Amino acid sequence: ENGHMCVNILNHEQELIARHFAGMTKISMEERFNWDIWQTGMLGQPLLKETLANLEGSIEKIQEVGTHYVYLIEIKQIIVRQE
Repeated sequence: ENGHMCVNILNHEQELIARHFAGMTKISMEERFNWDIWQTGMLGQPLLKETLANLEGSIEKIQEVGTHYVYLIEIKQIIVRQE
């Protein structure tokens, strides 16, 4: 709704978080966003802490392709963690 989004690139140790956000567990979306695993990005988006990378940008276009939507994003910030 705000025209921005963030893609969080998880590492292999974050599989459980990926499962939560894929809807494979019974944890509600509200509860997931209340966990202390977030920081706020430069565009105000929630960024997962301790990921391999965060890509934050502006949604330029949304295309419907079959049963899915494809988001075309202009990346404004990339954070890559060296750890």
